[in-house]
Amino acid sequence: QKCLVLLKCKSPDFGQPIFSIDQITDLEVANIFQSMKPSKAKDVYGLDTHFLKIHKDTLVCPITHLINLSIRMATVPSSWKVAKVSPVFKSGNKTIISNYRPISILPIVSKIA
Repeated sequence: QKCLVLLKCKSPDFGQPIFSIDQITDLEVANIFQSMKPSKAKDVYGLDTHFLKIHKDTLVCPITHLINLSIRMATVPSSWKVAKVSPVFKSGNKTIISNYRPISILPIVSKIA
């Protein structure tokens, strides 16, 4: 409730968006693919950047479409919000849980978006 009051104070016309996000182009997605570090480490769905780079010509258009659809609908697909949390050993005794730190393995597409 407090957030709505604050937003009303900041925006004189509450029904209008305060900002907008431009849609992304195929070229921008292709450039993101190219800038990704080559890795065979799998994401939560078993995909890796190596696969994206090899199949860039096939994947750029559909991924661009999905990202733009997400922008237009102002929602992020739930499948992009999935994370697999894995423990990574830091140092010391491996039987002590505090000697591990969590890492989140995210979907590659969510990193592009």
